[in-house]
Parts: sequence; C-alpha cells; structure tokens
Amino acid sequence: MDAALPAYIRKFAKVLDALEEDAMVAVITMTGSCCPITTAHCNAFDTARNALLGAEGFQKQPNLEQFSEVLGMLSLNSDKHVNEKMASKHEKSVSYAHRADLVRLASAEVPWMDFNPGREHHVIGRLQAEWPHLQFVRFALNGADDVVKYRKWKGAGPEHRYITIGRPGFTDKVVQGASSDGVALDQGFFILVPETSTPEVADVSSTLVRELLRAGDRHLGGRGRGRRAFYYLLLATEGTGNGPGCFQGMSALYPCVGQSRKQSWPQCRGQVL
Repeated sequence: MDAALPAYIRKFAKVLDALEEDAMVAVITMTGSCCPITTAHCNAFDTARNALLGAEGFQKQPNLEQFSEVLGMLSLNSDKHVNEKMASKHEKSVSYAHRADLVRLASAEVPWMDFNPGREHHVIGRLQAEWPHLQFVRFALNGADDVVKYRKWKGAGPEHRYITIGRPGFTDKVVQGASSDGVALDQGFFILVPETSTPEVADVSSTLVRELLRAGDRHLGGRGRGRRAFYYLLLATEGTGNGPGCFQGMSALYPCVGQSRKQSWPQCRGQVL
C-alpha cells in the first residue's frame, strides 16, 4: 500500500481487506477538543461501536443495516478554537500536535480506531476510494448533553446519521426533543444509546482531568487527585509500548504527568521529560 496514504488507511487495511464484497461498514466520527483525551472519549466510541454491531446487552435497532465492521475516527478542533476555549476558563491549552499524539497513543492497539487529521465528512470518500467494493456509512458521534444544547436531532436524516451516547439528566431530554420535532428514534439515522458506562468513567471529562492534574503535585504519594487523574489518562493510552513523546506538552503544563508516568509506565521512561 502507498506509504503516502493517510496512516488510518494503512491501519484499517488489516480489517477492511478481510471483508467480503458489498459488506457494510459503519464509520463513527467525532470532532472535539480532547484537551486531553480521556477514558470517557474512548468509552464513547466503544459504546457506539457495540450498539451499531448489535452486541449483547445493546438494544437492537429495527431499521439499521447489518454492519460487518465498525470503525472509529476522532478529529480535533484547531489550536485557535481550543486556545480561545481555554482562555475563557483562564487555563492554558495543550497544542494540537500533542493532543493528536495522545489520540494516536490511545488508539494505537485498537485496530478499528484511529486519529483523523482531516474533517469528518472527508473520511468516507477516502475509504471508499481505497475499498470501492465495500459500502461505508458515517455516523456522527455526540454526547446527549451536546445534542440537547444544539438540538442536533433536527439535522439527522438518511444522509446525515447520528449516534448519541446517553448521559444522566440529558437522555430523556433528547427523547423528548426529538419526539417534539418529529424525529424518529427507530429509523436508523438518529440512534440514541442509553447510559451503559460505569458512573466513574462516564463522569470523566477533560475539564475534570485538568483540574486533577493541576492538583497532582501535592498528591503523588498516595491515592490523591493527581494519581486519579493520571489513572484516567493512563487507561486511555495504556498498553501501547513506546509511543510518541506526547506527554511532553502535558507535563509542561502539569508536572505530575511526567512524574507519574515515570512511576507508573516504566516501558516508556525514555519518552518522558
């Protein structure tokens, strides 16, 4: 395969080359700040994938195609967007390059997921060009809180599909809002997945992780907040061997990241400041 192709094309080849002619492939896409990526982001993709595959414990979608494979692709907001967002909170931001490295690290050993350096809606065209014998369908992944805020169900349709992960306090609002606007939840183009995460993981936001990391230097010795924050980061990126030096930017803002990583991730010590 051409080395000039996007990394995700080369990575997904191992999965897609094995599929039969006309196999259906769902592609879950999301764009976010991910400053930084956490277990909650990873869990959302995993939950959405299981829902689309009809895995055990997930409600069957009566009018949804049968997918042979489900891919996940995470895009990132620009530095300008994230810098402005963080400045409004009086916080420093992590650069696009380091956020991207964290996403790559988090998905390094997940054969069906990767970082998307481009826009969400460009993905299908790139995949279809490489595997013209397969049928790709894109689903935009969102949390129920974001869907409620922007009433995103109004944009859903056969050509613009959404999959929404329920969150406490927002799932019912999605149901009510979609119903009032005449958007059906059983037609396969607006899918709502009830809360299936454990409360601990579901409540882990990037904001919480940043707060915990800022407090980390005072708590490295025990079960304090810094250790807990690094735990969330580590769960998202563990088991990937000698990944890129993406923690450089994080440790510049939060020294406990570098310190914790030396203590908890010995195989990557050479990558740590």
